[in-house]
Amino acid sequence: MTDIEKAKLWIVEFCPSVGSYSGTFEPYPFLSNYADVIEKTPNSDLFFDRQKEHIAHAMRMIAGSRFTDPPAAVASVYLATRMEFFFRILSGVLKFDGTWKEEEIRVLYKQKFLALPDLRRQVNDVAIAFKIAIADPANERTSHLRDLEQRIAAKIKGRYPNVPYLDIGDRIALLRHPGAHGEWGDLSSDAVFYGLLTVVIFLAQAQP
Repeated sequence: MTDIEKAKLWIVEFCPSVGSYSGTFEPYPFLSNYADVIEKTPNSDLFFDRQKEHIAHAMRMIAGSRFTDPPAAVASVYLATRMEFFFRILSGVLKFDGTWKEEEIRVLYKQKFLALPDLRRQVNDVAIAFKIAIADPANERTSHLRDLEQRIAAKIKGRYPNVPYLDIGDRIALLRHPGAHGEWGDLSSDAVFYGLLTVVIFLAQAQP
């Protein structure tokens, strides 16, 4: 099994739901290893300059922690805040600041892909950025994210058919927004999820 499939499998099996982890310790050395890989890799449009050091350090903090440990709490907030940037760039249609590359594309996405009443000219919501990133099935850069989302959805909806489903973007937004604004300072329960998702994004990235 490839490393990207391992990361996806562990997310689906160990931490498919927000705020929970039920699995083995296998992901911890895996995250530590990929912290080194990310730090040493050449720059890309997603992982570049000193951000690679910060991301790698956060992943090492998670790898060296356990559920609700303070280092995991600190690291998880940082990784959660990186996700919206990742989704914007991976979408291929948003600029790094969340504005659309072309107005015509915004109109197309609103009409064809996303059932949203108001698709703003600047996307400042990680939940919306995720939906935009995976919307177009022709976008090869997000094929693994689409696969991961489908697998998580199948598991959660099968287990809790009467509970409203939160996709990956909704899940991140649920904790990231209050976490970033200081209302809820401990996201450590999702630390391994953020670390593994970072690995999926890192391995799935293909240069545009």
